[in-house]
Amino acid sequence: MPYKHSLMMGDGLKEASELAEVLAAYRRLDDGVTARCASFKVLHLAALVENLRRLHTEAERLKDQLQHRMAAMTP
Repeated sequence: MPYKHSLMMGDGLKEASELAEVLAAYRRLDDGVTARCASFKVLHLAALVENLRRLHTEAERLKDQLQHRMAAMTP
């Protein structure tokens, strides 16, 4: 008696006749989810790095501004 299992795939419902097909389909699905998560993490990390770069630039600007004001106040 062949193994039967229904899979919901991107292109609709598929009837898998062997356990190997089912496992391969789930593996592909897992790989796709993993790739999407990795892509999201890379994009999120890039945004965080950009924000840190902007904060660092702003901190440097404020530090320079403070030094100029202190120098102007020194007799």
